[in-house]
Amino acid sequence: MIKNTYRKNRLVLVVIFFLSIRSVSSSTDKELRLYTKTDLSEINLQIYDGDDFKFLYPPNAVLEITGDKIVILGPGDIQNKNINSYTFYIKTYDNPGNLSAKQWATQKNIEQWQLAIEKGMPVGGIPVNDGKLMEEKTSIAKISGEKAFRIHYYAFDSHRIAFYIDKNQKLYELSYTGYPIENSYTAPYKIDVYSFILNSFLFK
Repeated sequence: MIKNTYRKNRLVLVVIFFLSIRSVSSSTDKELRLYTKTDLSEINLQIYDGDDFKFLYPPNAVLEITGDKIVILGPGDIQNKNINSYTFYIKTYDNPGNLSAKQWATQKNIEQWQLAIEKGMPVGGIPVNDGKLMEEKTSIAKISGEKAFRIHYYAFDSHRIAFYIDKNQKLYELSYTGYPIENSYTAPYKIDVYSFILNSFLFK
């Protein structure tokens, strides 16, 4: 009972926080907290209900939808209205070769690494070394009951976290970028925002 009350109050604080406080940085990737449907139903969250999936998001966030790409944007910060307090990406790709999430993500990152080298660009922001995906940066997770291939690595000054799911000859990529908690006092709240978006994500 105490634990459930804490979770409910913490989630309420999260929404209140983003309605009143503005911040530039994003969160680090800590353990994602689980919330029940009861916790979520007590807050005026918005719902995206698409053809393939649906999810909940904070009432003050804005959705930008371009083709098969959805970007969830938190409110702007006080000093610079053009910088969002958090950003969460959901991208859908065709997967006619029916590649597994791991195969698809590996291929994508290696191609990005090769392209960066060809253009003489920095490759520190890509989890590839000597043409091979860094396996130590990967793990397996679950999103909406589906197995997800997860990549988490530190690049330059931030954490990059992405989940890849293969389903019905499509590939879904859910991702966000976070900064160390030392650089952002709001990081724990942003972790909660990312957490309940991921935990509310549901395939149809």
